[in-house]
Amino acid sequence: MDDNRRAYFRIEDVAWVLTAAYTESRPNAVEYFPQLRHVTAENALAAVDEELKELNSQLDEKALSRYVRTLNRKIDLFRQNLLVQQLGQLDEEAQTIIISEGGVSFWSHQAHKVGDKVVMALVFSPSYFAIYPHAEVVNCDGATGGYRLHCAFSDMPEPMRQQLARHLMAQQTANRHLGTD
Repeated sequence: MDDNRRAYFRIEDVAWVLTAAYTESRPNAVEYFPQLRHVTAENALAAVDEELKELNSQLDEKALSRYVRTLNRKIDLFRQNLLVQQLGQLDEEAQTIIISEGGVSFWSHQAHKVGDKVVMALVFSPSYFAIYPHAEVVNCDGATGGYRLHCAFSDMPEPMRQQLARHLMAQQTANRHLGTD
């Protein structure tokens, strides 16, 4: 029973995963990944998108409501186009990961020692939802072509944790509907 309960909170997902060694002089994780500057812009656009959705739910006039929904779709398309271009320029490919609110397991070309502090950029596919958590390496298994890293998230800000939890729940629901859970 405990294994079933634990599996419920962990999911298999697809994401681009970038890591960098953490240094206390650079606490902001986004700064480690200048190649993902458009992802940061995407997160700002996502916040605007949420505001538009909230405003749309408060509108009374049908035409104005349709206009806001159309703007919302336009922002989504713009956001996705930026991300597709940016992610296509990375040396990394999207990969299958195992993730929970507590941590993530993924393949890396770089070995890390147990206890290493890292910052991560996780950009999920196909939603392009991105988070930049701090983590600690809890296991690093060498294998052909790379390393299997297991990292525990640390000091995750509550808003980021809540976004991740919503993402995990949405993926679990989608997996159930597809019969893959």
